[in-house]
Amino acid sequence: MTVEQQSEFFPESPPRWQGHILTSILERWDIAVELVIRDFFFEGTGDPIVLNIENGAIDFSRSGGYLDHLVPSLDAVKHEVASGVVVPDAVPAWQPPTLVEFLVP
Repeated sequence: MTVEQQSEFFPESPPRWQGHILTSILERWDIAVELVIRDFFFEGTGDPIVLNIENGAIDFSRSGGYLDHLVPSLDAVKHEVASGVVVPDAVPAWQPPTLVEFLVP
């Protein structure tokens, strides 16, 4: 099983791989562009735009149907993350520290 990051991998992959692709974490650039255009032309704040689960710029793919039975639970977790009830670690606990972590507290 695999989870792809940044793009929808399922439709592009060879059919023999599709049975091993659980989901993809999507970076929704269409939403990112819309947020930038909306800010520039209509809101004009000039503030940095953070792409996240709350504004829909980060999501998971439902291609392949392997997660269909889990979608309600995954949507509940997405809501908890977006509302701040759950705050994921920026770096997994099992990952060794990097130079950036030492330089940026």
